Amino acid sequence: MRGIGLFALAALLVAGCGGGGSGDGSGGGATDTVAAGPPLTRFAAVTFRGTDGSLHRIADYQGRILVVNLVASWQDDSRAIVEIMNEIQHKFKANVDVIAVTVDDRGAEGARQFKMQTGATFDVFVGTDSVRGQFGSPGRLPATYVFMRNSMEFARLEGLHRYIYYHNTIIKMYQQRL
Repeated sequence: MRGIGLFALAALLVAGCGGGGSGDGSGGGATDTVAAGPPLTRFAAVTFRGTDGSLHRIADYQGRILVVNLVASWQDDSRAIVEIMNEIQHKFKANVDVIAVTVDDRGAEGARQFKMQTGATFDVFVGTDSVRGQFGSPGRLPATYVFMRNSMEFARLEGLHRYIYYHNTIIKMYQQRL
C-alpha cells in the first residue's frame, strides 16, 4: 500500500515539474498554468469599458469559451499577440470569443489606437491596473486567460507564446469535453 502512495506522489511531482522544455510551444521565459481553476464567479465582478464608454463584464460571456488577453497598448509582445489571437478567433469562431483589455493609462483612445494599429479583429476594451489586480496581477504581459464553457478558468498564460500553444490549449479543452 505504501508503494502505491509513493508512486502516486512521484507521478504528481513529475507532472508538476513539466513545461518549459523544447517543443512545448512556449516563447522564451513565458510562464503558464493549465488547470481547472476557480469558477468564473471570481471574475464575474471584473468590469471594463468599451471604447464607446459602455460597461462590460466577464460574466457577460458565460456559456462560451472566452479568451481574455490583458495587454499594454505600447508593449511589443502585447501587439504581437494580436495576430495570434486573430487566427484563434478565425479558427474557432463558432465556439470561442476572444477579447483584449488594455491595462495601461491610455484610456479609450489608446484602446482604439491599439485595435486600429494592430489590426485586431476582436473587441478591445479599456481596463485599469485594478482590472490587472483582479486577475491576480500577472507578472508578465500579455497575460491570457482561457475560460471554459462551464465558467471555470482553464488556463492562464503569461508572456507571449507561439500560436500552436494557444491552439493546443483550446484543443485540450475540446478533448476533455469541457
